Amino acid sequence: MKVAAILTGKHNSTFKGKNYSKIKNLPVCLYPAMSALNCKLIQSFYVSSDSKIILNLLSKKGFKKIIRPKKLSQPQSLHMDVLIHSLDYLKKRKKMPEIIVVLLANSPTIKTSWIRKCIQKIRK
Repeated sequence: MKVAAILTGKHNSTFKGKNYSKIKNLPVCLYPAMSALNCKLIQSFYVSSDSKIILNLLSKKGFKKIIRPKKLSQPQSLHMDVLIHSLDYLKKRKKMPEIIVVLLANSPTIKTSWIRKCIQKIRK
């Protein structure tokens, strides 16, 4: 089964720069990204954002950029719509995986083992 990770994070929020603020000298968004990269069950990695900082930071780690339109980067924008936009992006490029791991840029506590266990449960 093909597995892809999609990390989502936007530039604007009530806490400016929260997705790339540093914890122990690493931007917050790198924690979930690195957890996904360390999971051998994931074959492809994408980042959906309107933030050049987030897009460039994660593309250096191997994530492919999905540039989020402004209408999906507003405070009232729904995460579901961001995911639909990302799925449409993958579908148009014939890169649709069978399993998608959704990662939030502001979730530094995610662990590789959690990702792996979830994928394994879905596969069963």
